[in-house]
Amino acid sequence: MSSAPRHVLAIDLGTSGPKVALVSEHGELTAAAARQVVTRFIPPDGAEQDPAEIWQAIRGAVHEVMYKAQLPRTAIAAVACTSQYFSVVPAGADGQAVGPLIVWMDTRGGRHSMALHASKPGAFERWIELHGIPPLPSGGDSLSKVLWIREERPEIWERARYFLEPVDWILMRLSGRATSNVCTAFPFLLTDNRRLDALEWSPELVETAGIDAGKLPELVPPNTIIGRIRRDVAEDLGLPPEAKIVSGVNDTQAAAIATATFRPQAAAINVGTTGQAIVHLDGMKSEITKALVSMPSPVAGRYMLMAENGIAAKALDHFLGKVIFFSDALADHSNDAPFAGVEAAVGAAPPGAGGVLFLPWLTGTVAPDANSSARGAFVNLSLESDRPRLVRAVLEGVAYSMRGLLPEVEQISGVRVGELRFSGGGARSDAWAQILADVLNRPILPLADPVHSNNRASALLAFEALGIAGFDEVDRFCPQRRRFEPRNENRAVYDHLFAQFEAAYDGLRPVFDALNRG
Repeated sequence: MSSAPRHVLAIDLGTSGPKVALVSEHGELTAAAARQVVTRFIPPDGAEQDPAEIWQAIRGAVHEVMYKAQLPRTAIAAVACTSQYFSVVPAGADGQAVGPLIVWMDTRGGRHSMALHASKPGAFERWIELHGIPPLPSGGDSLSKVLWIREERPEIWERARYFLEPVDWILMRLSGRATSNVCTAFPFLLTDNRRLDALEWSPELVETAGIDAGKLPELVPPNTIIGRIRRDVAEDLGLPPEAKIVSGVNDTQAAAIATATFRPQAAAINVGTTGQAIVHLDGMKSEITKALVSMPSPVAGRYMLMAENGIAAKALDHFLGKVIFFSDALADHSNDAPFAGVEAAVGAAPPGAGGVLFLPWLTGTVAPDANSSARGAFVNLSLESDRPRLVRAVLEGVAYSMRGLLPEVEQISGVRVGELRFSGGGARSDAWAQILADVLNRPILPLADPVHSNNRASALLAFEALGIAGFDEVDRFCPQRRRFEPRNENRAVYDHLFAQFEAAYDGLRPVFDALNRG
């Protein structure tokens, strides 16, 4: 018997690649590793990843963390997983992918959703009543992607035994069992979410969608043990065959656990590739006209309200990686550490960035005013606009977009948003935390380890399933770093600039529509 603390191997598959961590029953992160994967953009609307590349990336990261930790295999009690969502993997009966992973950014299925609504009068309203959201004209949901495969990639449709969200595909590769739960099944839009204890796909929605129910995975309760790791996979990954596999969650649901939004009147913001405001609800509430979506939570009987506004930290990553530190015909400005100077640059620029505004919607807006034609912009550049001001404007632009979400979240949820826990890659930045506090006029509490907050949260869920830890221990698994209070001296400038930020978007909207629609 091992004397080492029990650990969960937690896999977090983001859009840029997997992060793998070993988390102990005491809430400590023992070892972690990350890998990158490539997203292939297929003009005009496609975005795909290679499942084989993803699996090899996971495999390499698992080997690395096991080597770093030097734990006995018997210390690994379970494997848990979270992932990006509104994404689809077509898989065979053995769990091997039979086509590419269709990424959430892919919108090729939108016309098939529109055709579905046109051919099924009343389906739109019924979908909202049963599920919460209907198949989206944007094609952003997973059902739209399945419809696209069926209509335009029939060879993949025929080979596929199952269509799975990435988290459930990884768990199938680990366990040999194709499962989902009301949390991970949500993006397929085929569950009746009025009852969170139902363990069947909605016959009505499946029939309306015209989907073969046999190609959907088995539904199991959230946060339950679905089996043990396959012996051959355990041997390949260096894990014990006794390790249990726990049903997963998507990455926003994991962020909601990490930030403890299941507590009364608690709220959070997550600034990762995209940005979200998150609260928990006791009932299913959605406001589809404003893209405010409630989805099942892994906390029994609860729902999680998510308001996503589009690109967030990815805007900074794009600006630094593709504009500031880039190698092209003009010059080689490549930099192995593009984020290293961000804090100093932001500190060198005045609050408000000298009046420069940045609109962060590089791939379109979502809540509270969905517009797939919207794009990014720097507004009000002058001869005084230098790189530090532009970097600060990017951080402030994301903060303004988050500010626009909070009144909508408060109205639909009944939660009066006070202090906000802060997760996602953006929460590493003290400068960004202070900007958010000033712009939102609320205290901001970044997590101590936001990079691995999803790993930590999914490990906590796994320990809860194993009966080893509970939700009341979230502060131990996902502690806060510090508290940032809003500064009164910056309130007037940010109130003024937020109004101009909204006016800039309204003014540029017809330009975006003319340039990008169709």
